Amino acid sequence: MALVFPENRNMYEGVINFTVVKGGESDSTQDRPAGTCTLYMPVGLQIADKVEYENAQLGAIGAAMGNAADPNAAASEGNLADTAKQLVSQAVSKFSDRAGAAARARSLTAPNPNTRALFKQVSLRQFQFTFKLIPTSVSEATSVPEIIKYFRTEMYPENLTYGDLALGYKFPNKFKIEFQTGGSNIVTRISDCYLEAFQTNYNPSNAAFLQSGGSGSAHFSETDISLTFMEARTLSKTDIQQGF
Repeated sequence: MALVFPENRNMYEGVINFTVVKGGESDSTQDRPAGTCTLYMPVGLQIADKVEYENAQLGAIGAAMGNAADPNAAASEGNLADTAKQLVSQAVSKFSDRAGAAARARSLTAPNPNTRALFKQVSLRQFQFTFKLIPTSVSEATSVPEIIKYFRTEMYPENLTYGDLALGYKFPNKFKIEFQTGGSNIVTRISDCYLEAFQTNYNPSNAAFLQSGGSGSAHFSETDISLTFMEARTLSKTDIQQGF
């Protein structure tokens, strides 16, 4: 059984499918929510990619070593003397800041740190979604608490216990996130994600409640939910070529 909101598909075209990816041993929880939740595609989807670089100061010696492999990198005769002074100043500064300062004062030159940007790593991508759930029927009003339970249940880990002692955690399940319209994927693919944060805002703009038929159960007339996902792994160039 899948959770769907809104139920009337004529109100919107695109959807986001959130499907629980279960791995390893079977879940011990008996009252587990549905395995898939389909919500309308909100306005303003953002897919942010990021890699990290770090600054490295090679100095004159490091820059000289780097240029050694370049046949076009050659110092002119007029700069050889100044280059030698720079190498001496940096070598002296390794032993003492005061000695290095004295060497710079005597040579009237300042070292070029030869700062370079060096690739460091690929960052994990994060995705944020916000949905406004305004039920228009009893069944939709009933499904809102189930949607909240669905995400909150899969966000938390299970305890690893020994008797009454909680010794650790079993990793939460991952989510497979798909953007679809007319049955076709239309947005950059997302690798399996963990749900990192979930926020619920009940009746953000009014204080009205809905009654569920003759049962007398009340439901909020409006509920906002915000979800933050993090991909479980980093991507590479091959993944991008495959549509991620």
